[in-house]
Amino acid sequence: MKQFSFLICAFLVISKCFGSTITYGERQPDGDGSVVISGELKHWHNVILTLDGPFAHERDEDPNPFIHRQMDVIFTHESGSPHYRVPAYFAADGHAGESSAESGCKWRAHLSPDKTGQWTYRIEFADTDYDGLLGEFTVVDSDKSGRD
Repeated sequence: MKQFSFLICAFLVISKCFGSTITYGERQPDGDGSVVISGELKHWHNVILTLDGPFAHERDEDPNPFIHRQMDVIFTHESGSPHYRVPAYFAADGHAGESSAESGCKWRAHLSPDKTGQWTYRIEFADTDYDGLLGEFTVVDSDKSGRD
């Protein structure tokens, strides 16, 4: 057993030295590029954009989804102002808080819109097929009373 452990350690060291990457778990296909807008689409409420994007595992080394992948979403109000560049994050399966998932193809950004009306978004995700995706959604007045 000692010899087997030694061989595993040697493989890992050699892989690191020669730039090989280590991947974890079974690789799944990349997402289909669909975008889901969720949350309460109301003034000052949390609006969530979820992209079905490139598959990743949180322990992948190259590309590491936290270091080597950068996704930003540009949200723009119909009036042209304001517009916000919001950094997105790797969200694994989209339910990692409940599932403890370490891998998936969900990438997410949040916005609390400060104006009602039509908003557009453009996804910037360099070196992926998902760069340049566009869409829109409508934000309405909040129906909450008191301090919302």
